[in-house]
Amino acid sequence: KNISIKGSYTMQIICLGDSITDCNHLFEDFPLGNGYVQILSEMFKKETSFNNVQIKNYGFDGFTVARVLDNIR
Repeated sequence: KNISIKGSYTMQIICLGDSITDCNHLFEDFPLGNGYVQILSEMFKKETSFNNVQIKNYGFDGFTVARVLDNIR
């Protein structure tokens, strides 16, 4: 499905998850890690209609919903 949004904007995609999302993003040369978050970023870069997208990796080993709720509160 094509998405069309008019005007100036920046879309942020925040990836939450466990070690699969994390993929050593804090310890690698790639700030998004070396897994699916990096692949997702590359896919958006190739798609010219999504040039104002920021992808952030907030994955960490041992991720649980309870820990997310504690950090939000």
